[in-house]
Amino acid sequence: MIKNDNEISNMDLFNEVSDPTNRFKLINKFATRYMPEWFLPMLTDYARNDFYRLMIKHSVKDKIVIDLGAGTGMWTIESLAQGAKFVYVIEKNPVLINYLRFIFKDSQVKIFPKDFKDLKLADFDHGLPEVITHEIFSNTGLGEGLISAFQKASELFPEKNLNLIPRYIWVEARISKQLPLELAQQEKDLLQDKVEAYYELIHSLGIRGWDNTNGVTFESDKPMNALFVDLLEVRKDGKYALDRIPVTITPGMVHRIYLSFKFAQNLEGPFFDTAFGQNHWGGLMVEFYASKSFPVSTKYLKLELEDNLLFKNPVLEDA
Repeated sequence: MIKNDNEISNMDLFNEVSDPTNRFKLINKFATRYMPEWFLPMLTDYARNDFYRLMIKHSVKDKIVIDLGAGTGMWTIESLAQGAKFVYVIEKNPVLINYLRFIFKDSQVKIFPKDFKDLKLADFDHGLPEVITHEIFSNTGLGEGLISAFQKASELFPEKNLNLIPRYIWVEARISKQLPLELAQQEKDLLQDKVEAYYELIHSLGIRGWDNTNGVTFESDKPMNALFVDLLEVRKDGKYALDRIPVTITPGMVHRIYLSFKFAQNLEGPFFDTAFGQNHWGGLMVEFYASKSFPVSTKYLKLELEDNLLFKNPVLEDA
């Protein structure tokens, strides 16, 4: 059970301050006493936090808010600090519930210790929400039930013109090629003997940004758009699949496809790219080697979507 903290008052968290970063630092100091360690990178990701803060600041005053997948509660805290009238806190992780109940015990907050999909319209007894703020991504893509959550939202509030923070999600692909590092002769023989010379495919998570991309030359200055989702238009019967990504095979080269997740509240921006700027989410990288004997050709990278949520199992296909 959470005990009272003599050094930090939970109410201090909701006070507006001239430098919002100070509030994030206070949340960090307070939450790290009770939170699992995997939340620490999020709490100290000040570039990401400031982006969310600006979206919330211009959206929640005198509004009823849902904090979907609340985690540390930092966006509920920010919403209250920016004048939200009431916040529904949704968090299904039982490890976090006592913590959330403690810091919001004297606040205009109702906590639901359950999955969003299990809620009913009658549960919103303090008024229907006007804003949904969410951070239910994962480092492998649109994870933690993002699409299914907004399928549920469209069912619960079909006539409600909600303000979503963020609303638009893209998946962008960038391709680079380079000569392989010097290989041992045994490795060269192994690669040359492979019938499918571009295997093995490797995909890796770039936690807190990809590995250093300084000096990387991408084939195009403009990334390919592999998926676009307007969360306000997500419907229960909707199908969401990542487009196949065309890759021109160059023999003897290592090919890398960088996938980043980009989002915004408005189509005109500002935008936030999860794989650049050393932020918490990072991106996905798929790489493969094409032997010198392999012909020039075009292949298509395909990633499976598990329940439309999780990217996995990269494969290269013919047209």
